[in-house]
Amino acid sequence: MNNATLDNKSSLEPLIRLMDARVIAIEFDLVLATALFEDLTEYQFRPIWPPSLLLLAVLANNETRGIRHGLSEALEYLKSCTKIRRISIQRNTKEFIVLQFDADGQVASFHLLRPLSQIPSPYELSEFTSIENLPFRVRSPGRALAPLSALTFKQQARKIVDCLLKGDRQALFSIVPMMVVLGLSDNCNHACTFCFRHTNPDYHRAPHSIYDESSLTSILLSASKLGVQAVRFSGEGEDTLNPNYLKILLLSRAIGLNVLQITNGTRNLELAPIIARTVDFLRVSINGWTPTNYASKHGLDSYDALNKTISGVRRIVDERTKVSSHRIAVCISSVIGQKDLESFRPMDLKEVIKGCAADIALLKYDGECSRYLNIQPNIQPWRMHTDGQHVISEVPEGFISLRTACAAICPEVVSETKSHNNYEPVRNWIEELRLGCILRYVRAEVERGFLYSCSVRHDCYGALSDGFSEVWDSTARKSFLADDLRRHLLICEGCGWRDFFSLFNCFIDEAIREANAPFDMNMWG
Repeated sequence: MNNATLDNKSSLEPLIRLMDARVIAIEFDLVLATALFEDLTEYQFRPIWPPSLLLLAVLANNETRGIRHGLSEALEYLKSCTKIRRISIQRNTKEFIVLQFDADGQVASFHLLRPLSQIPSPYELSEFTSIENLPFRVRSPGRALAPLSALTFKQQARKIVDCLLKGDRQALFSIVPMMVVLGLSDNCNHACTFCFRHTNPDYHRAPHSIYDESSLTSILLSASKLGVQAVRFSGEGEDTLNPNYLKILLLSRAIGLNVLQITNGTRNLELAPIIARTVDFLRVSINGWTPTNYASKHGLDSYDALNKTISGVRRIVDERTKVSSHRIAVCISSVIGQKDLESFRPMDLKEVIKGCAADIALLKYDGECSRYLNIQPNIQPWRMHTDGQHVISEVPEGFISLRTACAAICPEVVSETKSHNNYEPVRNWIEELRLGCILRYVRAEVERGFLYSCSVRHDCYGALSDGFSEVWDSTARKSFLADDLRRHLLICEGCGWRDFFSLFNCFIDEAIREANAPFDMNMWG
C-alpha cells in the first residue's frame, strides 16, 4: 500500500487531493488524518481544515457531486460531534450515496440522494460567441447565459410553453428558477471610481455585512432541493472576503450547482486551485491597464496590485490544465469611460490580456449617461418592439477602434458594433403572451436576507428566514406574478438584461415551433 505524507507546504493540498480522486474514507487520529482512495492508496495530512470542509471536498469530487437531498442532515450531525474517528462512503451509485460517521462512540449513516439527471450540463465556452439556430446574430450571447448552457435555457422555455398550451397558470407560477443570484459580502476592499458604491450618495447609509455561514448554507441547500441549477455569486461587495468563501464554493459544487463568480481578483492567486475546480464561469474586473492607472481606478494605494491580479488569473488558467473533469471559463472585464479613451493605449490592454491568458475579454463602455448602468455594446443590447426592430446603443468610435485593436490578442474580443442588417424578425412572444418580465421565471435574487424578483428589487417575495422553497412557493410571490399578467408588465427601461430577453424570446419561439400546436393568446383573461 502506497503512502503519501504532506509537509503542509500548501494548506489547500488536502482539499485538492480529495477533490481529484475518489475517496473511500477519511480516518482521524490525534495529529493526522488519512485519506483512503478507491485504488487503495493512502494520503496522510494534518487536519488543519474542519471535518465538514474535508467532507465537502470529497463530495465536490466529480464522482460524487450532485447531492440534492440529505446533505443538510449529515452536516448538522457532523457539527454536533466532538470526536470524529472516521468518515466513510459505504456505497456510491448513480442515484445515491451512503455516508457513514464513526464519532463519539457510535456509528450513524445518512442516505444522500444524487439524481444525476438534475446535474446541469456544463457551460459551453463556444456559446459565448455564438449559439446555433438563432435567427440573427447576437454578439456574445453566452455572457447572459453563464454559467448554464443554452440547452438548459431551452428546456426552461419548453416548460413555460407547455404551461401555456395547457392554460395552467398555477403550473407556470410554480416553475423553479434556473439560477439564484447571491452576494456573499457587502464589503469591498477596492474603491472603483465608477462603482455605484461611490457614485450613489445614499449607498453608504445602508448597513454593510458579510453573510454568515449558516444562512448561506441554508439558502444553497434549500435552493438545490427545489431544483435550482446554478448560482451567480455577484452582490454589492467582494464575495471572496467572506471568511466562509471556500466552504461555500465546495458546497455549491457538491450539491450540483453550476457557479459563476464575479470578483476583483483579490484572492485568485491564493485560491486558484479551488476556484479552477469549482467555478464554471469566472469574471475578473481589471479596469486599469497600467499599474498606476489600475491603482487609480480601483482606489488602491499599491502599484503592485495589477501584477498580482494578472498573476492570479494566469494561475487559474494554468491550474485548470490539471483538472480533467471540469473546465472553468475565464473572463476579464474592463469598464472604459470617455476619459479612458483619451488616455489609454490599446497596447497596454493587449499586455494585460496576454498576461492573463483569459478566454474572454469583455470591454464595457461607461458613458456619462450610464453612471449606474454599464452599457455593453459588444453583446448588442437592444429592445424588442412588435415590429421586430432593434434599438442599438451608440458608442464612440474610439471604443470600437480600441476593441478592434485587441481582437487579435484574446480569443474573444468582439470587433465592431453594427446594427442587424440581415435577420429574420422574431415575434415578440414575451409581450404577445403577456408573460411580463421573463426573469421572474428564470432567476431569483437574494439580497440582505430577502428574496426578490431581480437586482433592482421590484418585488420582494419574502424573508428567507422562512425558507427558500417556502418563499418561492408562497401565495405572495404567485400574487405578484398574477398582478404582472393583469398589468401587462413590459421590460423595464434601462434593464441590463435586455440581451437575455432577446435570447430567451428566441428559445420560446423555438419551443412553440417544436410544439406545433395552436393556443389562445388571451388564455389569461
